[in-house]
Amino acid sequence: MAKVMLRTEEKEYRTVPVDSIEVWDEANVRHTEITKGIDELADSIRQIGLLQPPLVQQVETGKYKLIEGQRRLLAVKQLGWKKIQVLILKEPIDLARAKVASLSENLHRKAVNPDDVASACEYLSKHFGSDKEAAKVLGISIPTFKKYLAYRIVPEELKELVRKGITSPSDAKRLSRIVPDVSKAIKFAKLIHGLPKLTRERHFAALLEDPTSTLDEIKARAARSQYRTVVKIHLPETYAYALYRASKTLEEEPESIAQRAVMDWLDSSGYVK
Repeated sequence: MAKVMLRTEEKEYRTVPVDSIEVWDEANVRHTEITKGIDELADSIRQIGLLQPPLVQQVETGKYKLIEGQRRLLAVKQLGWKKIQVLILKEPIDLARAKVASLSENLHRKAVNPDDVASACEYLSKHFGSDKEAAKVLGISIPTFKKYLAYRIVPEELKELVRKGITSPSDAKRLSRIVPDVSKAIKFAKLIHGLPKLTRERHFAALLEDPTSTLDEIKARAARSQYRTVVKIHLPETYAYALYRASKTLEEEPESIAQRAVMDWLDSSGYVK
């Protein structure tokens, strides 16, 4: 995804007092988990400095509205800095453009809360008149924009599981579409928590087969599905030619010969019980 950037010539570097910067709350996308990991960020800035100055816009009072870099500002305040280098926009931008800049930056940095992303996307869709135009401004595909926007439909109980790390935003969205019963969706999310990705996908496939099934029935179907009856393999050219020759000689389909060879090997190796 291409990051939306304001042109370099539209900005200038300047060192300003830290207390002269105010967060532009309406423009800033991140409203939750703002201080999470702030100690690590402050420690990093202490050791290697501030590599990317925050982006601000000057207002008539002489102060500055913060557009990008809320966590960096908090980190330097924690370090006791009195002044900070910033990038100042030479020409002011409106709220929509500022929100685009904030969202675009956050999508490329520490994962922003999906609630905040959905809220910002909803605002931008309304402001620019359509999902298509909002996606274009952000530099992302329409399906990706809709994916972010879709998080609005997730019940609050499932969102809480996302915050706790029990399920992912994408799985929460899938569950909210498949299972209308929120309590059942929560139990399913807890059931597959910590399972390998392939195993989780087998459980989702079993759920899709019959969403009205009990969790025990879903577990049983998922367990059965791991025993695959159709296996696709790729043979090196030498062996592919050998199988072709065997097929011609025995007048059998290659699949039949390969099936028999696998079955014979499993028998002789003691895997068949």
